[in-house]
Amino acid sequence: MEMSALLKQAYKEEINFIKEFHSQYTRQFSESRLEEDNPNVKQMIDSMALFMARSRLCGKRQIKQLHHRVFHQLLPYLLSPVPAKGLIKLGVDKLIEPTQINAGTILVLSSSDDVQAKFRTLYDMPVQPLSLQRVGKTAYQKNRSELMIRVLALTASPGKLDRLNIFVHGQGNYVLSLTLLHLFKKYTTKISANFDAGKQIDCAYSLGAPDGLDSENSAQEKWNVHPLEQERSFFHLPQQTCYLNLKLDDAPTQWRYCDISISLCCDWPEEIQLASELFHLFVIPVENKIMDQAQPIQCDGTQSQYPILSPVVDPELSLCSVDGVYQVNTGERIPIRPGIVKDGLNSYQLYPPESANDNGDNTAPAIELNLPQAFHQPQKVVVDGFWHHPNFSQVIGDKINVRPNDLDIAGLTWSLLSSGSGQLVSYIPAPECLPEKYLELSALKNKAILSFNEMAIILDSFTSIWSGEYGALREKLKDLRVISNQVDSEQPCLVYVVVFFPMDFQLMLLADSFLIHLQTILDNWIGDISIRVKAEFTDVNGKGAISPTEANNQLANFSIHEDPNRLTRGDNVF
Repeated sequence: MEMSALLKQAYKEEINFIKEFHSQYTRQFSESRLEEDNPNVKQMIDSMALFMARSRLCGKRQIKQLHHRVFHQLLPYLLSPVPAKGLIKLGVDKLIEPTQINAGTILVLSSSDDVQAKFRTLYDMPVQPLSLQRVGKTAYQKNRSELMIRVLALTASPGKLDRLNIFVHGQGNYVLSLTLLHLFKKYTTKISANFDAGKQIDCAYSLGAPDGLDSENSAQEKWNVHPLEQERSFFHLPQQTCYLNLKLDDAPTQWRYCDISISLCCDWPEEIQLASELFHLFVIPVENKIMDQAQPIQCDGTQSQYPILSPVVDPELSLCSVDGVYQVNTGERIPIRPGIVKDGLNSYQLYPPESANDNGDNTAPAIELNLPQAFHQPQKVVVDGFWHHPNFSQVIGDKINVRPNDLDIAGLTWSLLSSGSGQLVSYIPAPECLPEKYLELSALKNKAILSFNEMAIILDSFTSIWSGEYGALREKLKDLRVISNQVDSEQPCLVYVVVFFPMDFQLMLLADSFLIHLQTILDNWIGDISIRVKAEFTDVNGKGAISPTEANNQLANFSIHEDPNRLTRGDNVF
């Protein structure tokens, strides 16, 4: 019989333990010596050692599987891998008529060696034969400037311009994108569209994900994604929300060009060199995460566990998370509840891949089904899950081709956004399930008042927050204060005051964006009381604090001179 390395090691440890015990016994009872050379005795000792080794490993495995089952079902949004993501640019130079790319459209990305992976689009995106012809600015008086973006129709009938999603691209510099979005957020007084026929339309606008103007079509709502999983996904590719979204009512049907005018109550920052490459049309974020059904399971009651195998159409897929388990009865899908919700009959337990055996093999995840009726009549069970291609991350540095999986639109081309970070980011593996760590996390769930260290434990568990653009903020976190029942609050709430070490303006922009997402994280983590988050910055000597007004005054160092009659203050620093 061939033993695994793990079993061999455990067997040697048990043999050494038996020898040590035998040595101690012999010293105390020298008159009752054991016949070590007797082959029957040696065989008995070997058998005992092997039995003890197997029992110990089996016990460890059962405990480990218990931890995995509990924590993977209590905190699935923290223990699943984060799939690869990227930014896709649509080429419309030869597009004939307007169309729309719906959220969830499947794209196939392939390397030069034909390593393929399927990605899905994250947002609905209307597409028309348009291009950004030029970008310019004017300063018509002090503290007043205007940004002009000309949109050119590429055909005689481009269609009605109802919605325009302008991607703000910092050319590899995420902080530059944040700077432009900050500029639009704090200093925009009006956005209008001026068509060549002389018609002018005031535009409604929003910043962030393209669904901001039409929340009922939110891609995340369509897929019922947990809010904490959304935040984890955001930090993996924060560029996915760098949009200026315009909505135009009563736009003309026939037009040749349209000038988008963005009026600002500040001077244009001298440090920002205006270029057409800062703005793009028809950029869509994608992620390597598709929903599909695993191979059906025929449960006949003769197995305690069944492997969850990837769909036949794509054996390279790896399970990211389980969306639902169903018993199929005369064509009807009957949900089976997870054991963490309903233990006992008609329930299931999940076994993640890393806990499937003792040998360290990378085996498929498994499911344990408690269906007693399967003894009398086999039951068909299907598992719906989200799948990804972890191996594709090894080739994301190669030349990547993009094509739709089953969509054919004449004149539309697909490619990665040409330059800068965010083209493609590799997946983040599922974190190791350490019982002590996740017991501590479970204890912190719904705890209203967190300490600085407890907040750090929660943020670190997301794995994606500090791995990318926001990593520079980790060492800038200094302290945390929690204040309850603020006087200016409309309802009982807790105010989390995050204290930062001194930082420059660019990091302040990161901190401001970080606090918005931190508030969402704490709101969903705590749950039973409203949470507000504010920032406090220590001075350059590390003492005292910079007030929000003083923090705003640092804008002068960035050559943004605002109109004092227009500027308003929000809850955050800026």
